[in-house]
This record gives sequence, structure tokens and C-alpha cells, in this order.
Amino acid sequence: MTRVDRMDQLLDALRQQMLEKIDTRRSDGAASSQNSADRKVETSTELRQRIGRELRQMDLSSESGRRRARRSFLESVLAWEMGDSILRDPKFSGFLQNLEDAIGRDERSSERLDELLSMMAAAAAP
Repeated sequence: MTRVDRMDQLLDALRQQMLEKIDTRRSDGAASSQNSADRKVETSTELRQRIGRELRQMDLSSESGRRRARRSFLESVLAWEMGDSILRDPKFSGFLQNLEDAIGRDERSSERLDELLSMMAAAAAP
């Protein structure tokens, strides 16, 4: 399994969890068109590169650095996937904390995410 496959699997899992846990979509067309307007401005490759560069600036050998890296990764991926407006949703911070807690409770998921973040940091161009 390649690094890209792992990230794609993680993105799929995060997408599914996001759709199951949060119903931020509004029935009015304005919110829907706003989400469409700010979705996927960058390609997935650009997203990976940007996240990798951000991760290179963090100390992934410390627990606080890994925690910061996980949160940064999750925020970036969810904003890319759902639109930047998700970052302004008052429920987003609580959802993000719940997601981080869920990942932290599953040792295997936590280790896999940390491994992915390390690989992304190492692969990022300086």
C-alpha cells in the first residue's frame, strides 16, 4: 500500500465520519452554493504538499507536536473536503475534538495517522 493509498483511505474515512456526525448542510440554496464555491480550490496533490510543508515545521517527536499536527491535518482536510465555511461553523470545534478523541482512543488509528503525518512531512519539498 502506498502513501497516497493510505491518505485516500483516511480521507474516505474522515469524509464518512463527517457526513455521519455533522449535518451542517442547510436546506437553503445559499449555504449549499457557498460550500460549492469554496470546495476543492486546491487539488489533492496541492493539499498534500501544503500539509506536508506545515508538518515539517512541527516537532512530530513530541506528544504536543503530534497533537498539533493531527489537528492541523484534520482541519485542513475537512476544510478542503467540506469547504472553508465549515471552519466558521460553531459546532466544528466540538466535532473536531470528538474526532481527535475517537482517533486517540483507537491505538491503531492513532499510530497509522502519526505514521501518515510523518511520511507526508518527510515527502514535502522544503
